[in-house]
Amino acid sequence: MLHEARVDPAATLRLRPTGRYYGALTSAGLFALAVSELWRWTGDRDRVRPFLDPALRALRWLNHDARQVQGVFHAVRTRSPQGLDNQTWKDSSESVVDADGNVVDQPVATCEEQGIAYLAQRRLAQVLRACGRAGDARPLEVLAATLKARFNAAYWLQDQGFLAMALDPRGRPVASLGSNALRCLASGIVDASLAPIMSKRAFEPDLFSGWGMRTLASSHPAYHPYGYHRGAVWPVEHGPFALGLRRYGLREDMLAICRAQFDLVRLFEGYRLPECVAGHPRDERHPFPAVYPAANSPQAWSAATPLALLQAMLGLEPQASAGRLWVDPWLPEWLPEIHVRDLRVGNARVDLRFWRDGDDGSRFQVLDCRGALQVDRHGIDWAFDADVR
Repeated sequence: MLHEARVDPAATLRLRPTGRYYGALTSAGLFALAVSELWRWTGDRDRVRPFLDPALRALRWLNHDARQVQGVFHAVRTRSPQGLDNQTWKDSSESVVDADGNVVDQPVATCEEQGIAYLAQRRLAQVLRACGRAGDARPLEVLAATLKARFNAAYWLQDQGFLAMALDPRGRPVASLGSNALRCLASGIVDASLAPIMSKRAFEPDLFSGWGMRTLASSHPAYHPYGYHRGAVWPVEHGPFALGLRRYGLREDMLAICRAQFDLVRLFEGYRLPECVAGHPRDERHPFPAVYPAANSPQAWSAATPLALLQAMLGLEPQASAGRLWVDPWLPEWLPEIHVRDLRVGNARVDLRFWRDGDDGSRFQVLDCRGALQVDRHGIDWAFDADVR
């Protein structure tokens, strides 16, 4: 699966290998998740079927060729002297450091990559079953269950109440704390008993800057507020953070993430989030975060964040194959009402109003619906598993 495509002169003249670069662990799982999202929102088997075999091949590569730490956890080492050392979402060469600040040898199995693989396998299995391919689905379900069972035992740092950033090539925990651990909540790979402990630690001031979660805790010896993956705050991560906290029922923590990002976006022209901002604390000395000097803006990753935050706050869970949309709004005092217009689920389009009802909770109203769609509220924990209800 493609990591990046470039059309600049150096890439076009093949002076560097980034015209088409495939060095990425993350994109295999994300492709399968994209297929799952296409199914969940459209319920269209004909649109989904052409992507099933490519997604299966991607996950087979992930499970057979990209398990280079103890043969269990997902990690991969580049075979090219020009390739990226870290083939995870934090792809800078210095992003994974041990507790003393030393760069960890490759290959490293970062925690969030295990979560992405886990959720990709579970969700693609659901789509395969819906498309009559239960024989292909069952092995993925077994792999996901095995990965989750081993993950919590291997990555949990009992003394810190948090997940290790990664495992080193020998399978030992890298006991550095960073934002990527919170991404594991979005996948559901974290044991339910550990999620509140982990969230409480995440909101300590060395990880939570007030504008968002730092990629590396400020208490770490390698921390730098302008470090690309060593202390900067990336908006793209905060969508999964909010969805994950929502998943485990951690309402106030989820709303704190949303508030920080909505406050952040107000500081930028056109309400456009940049690639990342510096990790300075939100205090009197730092009334606004400095922008990372080379941050991309606009950036598609960051543009997706407000949509994910809204999805978390409103509890939007599509089940287009059954003509249903589940909602469960959790609106804070600072955002008492939201109107969503022309939301498409399958072949239907719906306009919705959500509002706070005093201190008793939040309500919703269907203003208009074009097409067949049942909108219902559900009061269970958000499980991302609507298709198996």
